Amino acid sequence: MSDLTDDGVHLLPAAETARRLGASPGTWDRFRRHWEELRVDRTRTGVHSRTLHRCGHFQVSLTGAFELLAHRPRGAAQPEALTDSFATDPVLAGLLRLLLEFAAELDDATLWDVHVHPLRELAAIETAAAPARRPDVTLAAQLLVTRDNAEGGARTLTTSDGTPVRTVTPDEPGTLLLTDDRRILHAQSAIRPVTASRPALRDLLEVTYSPA
Repeated sequence: MSDLTDDGVHLLPAAETARRLGASPGTWDRFRRHWEELRVDRTRTGVHSRTLHRCGHFQVSLTGAFELLAHRPRGAAQPEALTDSFATDPVLAGLLRLLLEFAAELDDATLWDVHVHPLRELAAIETAAAPARRPDVTLAAQLLVTRDNAEGGARTLTTSDGTPVRTVTPDEPGTLLLTDDRRILHAQSAIRPVTASRPALRDLLEVTYSPA
């Protein structure tokens, strides 16, 4: 975990994530199927790509107890709430507690605001994300759930002054990327189809921890 506190970045391999979560292939497959229930997110949709998205807001205490807060949509473009089955899935519960361990290494908060965003990216041609930073976020996590017919999608991580820290391209489901977002800028290269006749598909779970 020292690379997260020292450099602001930590990559947890898929096998280690599964071990830490106690997730068997069967429980992981059940968790993966939640992505089939996502809806189109109009705020992230372009001419050649679509993002399917939901969101949930939790409060997590230092003891590991957590509470799902009421969903308050802000306008038509706001993603819908997590389904009940997603919000209560044991894999999600285990992930929230695992991420709490990392967040506690970065800040001594006793209560955390946690936002959970499952999303599915569908790209017919190259789509990329510009550098971004969320200074109000302490810990940001991105879990790769599914990658199908997709290449690219390298995530370049730099300090706020542009110094390179690391470039990663998670390709194995279960890989978990952690960053200290107070210090790290993110940029993502294009994802594109390997076979042009069907779109690239990538399922991700993005989670952020901020002191409440």
